[in-house]
Parts: sequence; structure tokens; C-alpha cells
Amino acid sequence: MISQFFIAIFGVTAVWLTQQPNEALKKYACLFGIASQPFWFYAAWASQQWGIFFLCFVYSAAWLMGLYNYWVKKPATSEDCSQCGESDADFDCNGLKFCNEICGFKYLEPQLEIVNIKMAKTLSPEIPRGTKGYVVGANNGLNQVHFENGKIAFCYMSELEVIPELNR
Repeated sequence: MISQFFIAIFGVTAVWLTQQPNEALKKYACLFGIASQPFWFYAAWASQQWGIFFLCFVYSAAWLMGLYNYWVKKPATSEDCSQCGESDADFDCNGLKFCNEICGFKYLEPQLEIVNIKMAKTLSPEIPRGTKGYVVGANNGLNQVHFENGKIAFCYMSELEVIPELNR
């Protein structure tokens, strides 16, 4: 009965934290998840539910991966971002750290053309005229545009103004 209580408290809290829109809270999910695992192991062993006992190892591995990613893995440094020469790396692409998405695209997909743009006219209240961004692999049709304010929109190149000095 005690194991079920702790499974409910730790397990539900862990799952709830994984679904938070606040990224700062998500890192605590693995702590609650791994705290629930001894109770899962005991409950599965005591009831001889061997399938669940095996799954406890799989879930433990997943929670341990979260512990490593959120609590052990070193934060990015300027050395990690040597491709673009900026001081901070905040864009993570499968374990590789880059100063931003453009740097990541240029390093991982050098054949892709990155076009730096700004809005030529107001698209919406969130994307007013002059908002800067970039397009990967620009074409004459609709292009997915990533804006500096975090918004993403589909635009025609006629709605955008290319910033020549940023396109080297």
C-alpha cells in the first residue's frame, strides 16, 4: 500500500512536469520519475508481475537519460560555438551546440542557402514591418520564415526584404 502511495505521488508529479509549457519546470520531471522507480520495482516484484518488472528497467533508463541531459551534461561554451565565433551557444541540435539556428544549419547542412531577411510589410501584430529573420533554402513559392521574436510564418519572398550585408 505504501509503494502505491509513492508511485502515485512521484509518478504523477513526474508525468505532470513533462507536460509543462514552462521549460524550467520540465527538468524536475526526471527527479520525480527516478524517485518513483524503487517503488515500481518493489510493487512489480512483490506481485510477480514480470512484464512490469522488466518495464521498470526501461523507464529507469529513460529517467536516467533525463537526469544526464538536465543535470549532468555540461552547458555549452564558446568553444562549442566556434563555427560562428559568438560567445554563447544556446541552440542544441542532437547534442551539438551552436550559437543559434543559422549557425547550426550552416554547419550541419552547408549545401543549404540561408537568407537573412526582414519583413517588407506588416504581416500580423506579432510580425510587424522590419522584423528580422531567416529563410532556409529560399524559393519563389511559400517559404518558412523563422523570425527573431521566435515566430514562424510562411511568406512569399515578395513579402520579405533580403538583408545583403548579413548574407555572406
